[in-house]
Amino acid sequence: MVAANRSARRLFRGKAPSLRGLNLRDLLAEGADEAAGRLHRLQPGERTALDLEGLGPDGSFSARAAASRLDLERSDSFHLLVRDRSERLRLEDELAEQRGRAEDMEVTLRNVLSATGEAERDFRRDLAGRVEREVLPVIRRIVDEPDRSRRAGYRRALTDSLLGLAQGGSTSLDARLLCLTPAEIDVCRLVQGGASSREAARELGVTFDTIQTHRRSIRRKLGLRGTPTSLCAFLKTIPPIP
Repeated sequence: MVAANRSARRLFRGKAPSLRGLNLRDLLAEGADEAAGRLHRLQPGERTALDLEGLGPDGSFSARAAASRLDLERSDSFHLLVRDRSERLRLEDELAEQRGRAEDMEVTLRNVLSATGEAERDFRRDLAGRVEREVLPVIRRIVDEPDRSRRAGYRRALTDSLLGLAQGGSTSLDARLLCLTPAEIDVCRLVQGGASSREAARELGVTFDTIQTHRRSIRRKLGLRGTPTSLCAFLKTIPPIP
C-alpha cells in the first residue's frame, strides 16, 4: 500500500494511523491471490469490479471494490474504491427471509381457501344427496297418498326432515321408513324402544292381533320378510324414531 484515506484506514485497521507498506494479502481474509491476478490483468485505464472479503478490526466483512489500473511509468499501480457491503447484505438476507415468510403465508392462505372451497362443495353434495334420499321420498308419498290422515303423517315427517337439514343434524325420520303408514311408524317407535307386541297394543289402544298384522306389513315393506333379521334388530340400526 502506498496511500489510503481515513475511511479506508477505519474500514481495514481501525485506529491504525496508516496502511502504507501493507500487502493486499494483509487486507483480505481470503481471495487475495485471485484479486491480485485480476488487477494485474487490467490494462492501463481499464476498470473492473471486485467482490472481496475484507479483514477489519472486528473480523471479516464483505466488500465491493471498484478497481482501475493507473497509467504510470515504471510501476504497476492500482486505485481501489472499497465499499463495505455487510449492512447491505444483511438487509438483503433479512428481505429474502421476509419474502420467504410471505410466500409461505401465501401458500398457507391458498391451502385454506382451497380447503374451504372443497368443504363447501362437499357440503353442497351432501345436502343434495340428503334431499334426494330423505325429503323427496316424503314429497312423493304426500302426492301419491289418497288418505288424508296418512298425508298428515307424511307432512309431519317432511317438516321434521326439513328442520333436520336446516339445523345441520340428521333428519328425524329414517328414509327407509317413509313407505310405512303413520300407525306402522308408531309400532316401529315402540318396538325400537324395546316394547313387546302386547305392550305396544296396550300403548296404542289396539289388539294384539292388530299389532302382529302391522309387524308383518312392516317386515314386508322393509324387505325383512324371509330374512333372519328381526324387526327389533333392524330398528336398532337406524336413528331413534321421533
